Amino acid sequence: EDTVWAVTAAMFFFTAFLMWFVEQGVGAEDFEYEDSLSSEVFRQIQGCCKSLWLTLLGMVSAAPSHTPTTWPGRLIVLGYAFMLYITAASYTANLASTLITPSVVEGKVSSLQDLGRRGRNLCLLEAMNTLIDPAIVPPEQLVGFGWYGPMLEQLYRGKCDGAIIGKTEYQTHVLGQAVEFTACTHPDDPLNHATCQDPSIEPELIDLPCSAGCNDAPDMDRADCPESCPHYRKYCEMLEVVAAAPEPAFDLAIGMGMPVSNELQDYVSA
Repeated sequence: EDTVWAVTAAMFFFTAFLMWFVEQGVGAEDFEYEDSLSSEVFRQIQGCCKSLWLTLLGMVSAAPSHTPTTWPGRLIVLGYAFMLYITAASYTANLASTLITPSVVEGKVSSLQDLGRRGRNLCLLEAMNTLIDPAIVPPEQLVGFGWYGPMLEQLYRGKCDGAIIGKTEYQTHVLGQAVEFTACTHPDDPLNHATCQDPSIEPELIDLPCSAGCNDAPDMDRADCPESCPHYRKYCEMLEVVAAAPEPAFDLAIGMGMPVSNELQDYVSA
């Protein structure tokens, strides 16, 4: 961490200053100056720089480089040697741990149980929240939406890692890419539904088929003009239907076009 590196750097400078302060002027071998350096200021600057150089040299060699001639200097070198020992041992252990730790690559979500076990979020219609067993996917991992379009957009943006979607909606939104809708993509909006909670923020139009075509050349393939068609077929490879049966497999069918009684409204009506 930054604090550890800051303390370590401070110890290097502090040790260098102490060694120069204790050893200079007593005939120490580390601080012998050439006669040409007659200025006392230059001698002090040279002594500080050489002491810092010896301290850094001790760091890279994991052993003190000063040659003390006084007992205070010997005690300082002993403490510095202990610090180098701890630093080298910690660095070696951390490097070894990094090199031998196997990489863990998580595969695709294989079921609701798998998603709940990983602690990932599940996108679904708000009316279906109570259909999910809390023992399989905890309520705090459920992200509800009013309709499939905004739900898929937030799945695309990484707000959740799985989604519950109907067969028809899967065909129109993902396979066919034949719909357009609005979604609030503003980062400060807590729900990201079709409209933003703040009326002053305009939702984004998600035009999957790019009905208007390319601006420069309407006959151009829409895939060749990402500036004009930024959402063109963006969901095509995002979802994979997870089921035990061969694809396409949707295990539950709900008739959404029928009237429902009050008792069932919270469960089957969007």
